[in-house]
Amino acid sequence: MISRLNYSVIYPALRLIDAQQPEGIMQKSLDKNSQMECPRHGDQRPAFICRHLQHGEELGFHQPDAPPMADWPFQNAWCDKCDRVLMQEGEWNERSEGFADIIAICEGCFEEVKQRNIKKL
Repeated sequence: MISRLNYSVIYPALRLIDAQQPEGIMQKSLDKNSQMECPRHGDQRPAFICRHLQHGEELGFHQPDAPPMADWPFQNAWCDKCDRVLMQEGEWNERSEGFADIIAICEGCFEEVKQRNIKKL
């Protein structure tokens, strides 16, 4: 779930890859216990960011006002431009979600992306 103030969106259709399967790739539904395999950080909980943050620098880093919930414990973040679209729209909707183009990364990568995109004074 991504939320800011009272805005929220849930990604129930997101699928994670299970590389441990003998056939190669098997998809499983996302739930509160989901893990993903990162080549740099190993097995980690997924986190969700707008696509702009993935390779960006000092783009701003917005997170929900409330901490992750027990039934949806995933960290979320989006950049300044996505935040402006969110505020214009007043909610996460087709336009704001389409602009953000949310992707899943591991929590280790999330921390690296966070440090790289927080604006320096």
